Formats: sequence, C-alpha cells, structure tokens
Amino acid sequence: MREDFNSTSYLLIAVLLAASIIFNYSLDFNNRFIGTQRALIRVIYLALFYAAAYYIPLTINCVVTNNMCALRSLRMWMLSLLRMFSPAIVVGAPYLIESVSLLPAGVRTLTFKVAKNLISILQCCASHGL
Repeated sequence: MREDFNSTSYLLIAVLLAASIIFNYSLDFNNRFIGTQRALIRVIYLALFYAAAYYIPLTINCVVTNNMCALRSLRMWMLSLLRMFSPAIVVGAPYLIESVSLLPAGVRTLTFKVAKNLISILQCCASHGL
C-alpha cells in the first residue's frame, strides 16, 4: 500500500473535494440547478454530476503519478460510464415520464419494466466484472 501513496495526489484531491463541497452547499447546486431540470436533461446532468466526482480525482491521480493506464483502459471507461449513468437513470426515472408520455399506457409500463430490469442486469454484470 505504501507504494500507492502519493501526498501530492491526495492533497490535490482533498483541495478539490473541499472546493466541491463548498461550491455545492453554498449554491445548493444539486437542488437548485439539477433538481429543477426536467426529463432527459436531468438524467444527463445527474450523470455528469456523478462523473465529475469520479473522473476528476482519477485524472489528478493519473497525472500526478504519471500512470495513465486507467485512463487508457476501454474496460474501465465502459464500466465506469455504466456506473455513472445507472444511478442517474434511477434517480431521474420519475422525470423521464414526460419524455414518454405520448406512448400508450401499456407500452410505457412495459418500457419502464424492461429498462429497470436491464439496468439491474448491467449493474450486476459490472459489479462482477463481466
């Protein structure tokens, strides 16, 4: 574990986290900005919000340690993007109703059930490294 420790990386990430917390709570960013969005754009903003908390520290760590392996891994990008969009879709799902409100009721119900099951399957596969 000692070989993975890099004080510069940890310090930069700590500063980023402190600045992010101050920004989020002083502006109430999640509720005032993301929470006011509707339908599909809310899901996209939620995914970007979650992704920033993961990809920025990852990039800082890769640059500081001069180890770009994680950023070059297609598998890492696919699994992490899945992990970013899954919670965003689940949280934003009630607001997606507006996007599919033109569909017949039976099709809407089937669509949501299929989407929920697909998300569960993809999350399970991602968590098991498949």
